[in-house]
Amino acid sequence: MQINQEKLARQLEVVEKWKAAHFKGTLCAVTGFGKSYVGILIIQRMLKSNPASKTLVIVPTIQLKLQWEELIAETKVSNVEVLVINTAVKGKKIVHLLILDEIHRYASTVFQDIFTMVTYSGILGLTATMKRQDDKHYMLEKEAPIIDQIDLKEALEKQYISPFRIYNYGIDMGVEDKARYDALHKNFIRFFKMFNFDFPSAMRALTDSSFRDTLAKQTGFKPNEIYIFAINFSKAMQNRKKFLYNIPSKLQIAKDLVMKYPVNTITFSETIEFAEEITKIIGEDISFAFHSGLSAKKKKEMLIRYKDPNDPLRVINTARSLDEGFDVKDIELAIICSGSSTSRQYIQRIGRAVRYQEDKIATIINLYIKDSRDQNWLLKRGVMPNVYWINDLDELQVFDSFLNKREDAIQQNLELLPLSD
Repeated sequence: MQINQEKLARQLEVVEKWKAAHFKGTLCAVTGFGKSYVGILIIQRMLKSNPASKTLVIVPTIQLKLQWEELIAETKVSNVEVLVINTAVKGKKIVHLLILDEIHRYASTVFQDIFTMVTYSGILGLTATMKRQDDKHYMLEKEAPIIDQIDLKEALEKQYISPFRIYNYGIDMGVEDKARYDALHKNFIRFFKMFNFDFPSAMRALTDSSFRDTLAKQTGFKPNEIYIFAINFSKAMQNRKKFLYNIPSKLQIAKDLVMKYPVNTITFSETIEFAEEITKIIGEDISFAFHSGLSAKKKKEMLIRYKDPNDPLRVINTARSLDEGFDVKDIELAIICSGSSTSRQYIQRIGRAVRYQEDKIATIINLYIKDSRDQNWLLKRGVMPNVYWINDLDELQVFDSFLNKREDAIQQNLELLPLSD
């Protein structure tokens, strides 16, 4: 395995920052930088000074547990146990080092117990980004403050990851779909208006009876009426989301893209329904669905086949299950058929395609419905480098040809073609 010496130097810099922080801190780094390997470097140093030292690695999923165990076997470190968080919080442990992979996941009331169930001397958190939508990341930062950050821009400039292009592919709604969406959106606005278009208030009214009492006094409605408004608001929001997540026009376009790019591909969606349907449309001879409805045995079997270069399977269709913890270097295309507005999910999904591989240029394609909340969610995910907006496959082909010529010019030190969006 060829070692990227510059990346290794940066990883060792993180180790030194962690030591300077009194063996307590979190590394926020883009997928592909090698966060897990930073953990291995720390374990190796700890074992060198104390061969009897013990490490406990906590992960959120079985898939990540398997990947950590493979890395541990490959690097031959000892006295390391890997547990899924659901199991880890059930029993007390005493270790020298606690590693919390995907630490942002452990702010819930139950998972917070990990900090009291495990007695440790040092703690290392690993994540793409600590920030949570519920703002509970402050509790995690109290236990393991951020010591270093490696963002997508740095990783791209330093070649820790493969170069990539992001295409935002806009889809026009047909007449029937537009009428359906408008009706769903109108119903959502109807109930949202009851809360003066204040999202936190609407959500809080679902669970906080004392808050409903306060709203009742302010509005003249009864508390149980406020509760019904909140329930209807939530249902209307979910119905609108489900429509945009599963809109049929995305299925055909995703298939066209898979056929255009005969490479290892991963598609992301938000529902099991979409992942199953796109698998049928693309064909089960070259694709498969991967989601929480599958057994652990089936998931393992399909991932082994997917990683086998001699197997015809080249497309994995996932409903959020592989947002985190999936390490295959030769994925060249990621099609994000639907997604949330959070930057963490977006960064992690991009990370599935940009893991470094020599001579690879990864392609990430965001499908979005024009003039809808789908477009707003895409914009809220944050600014990324190398983004191009397109409206059809012809535009994609033009951009591809143009950018390929530009890459060739760069490699040959020729005068660069003018670049514009």
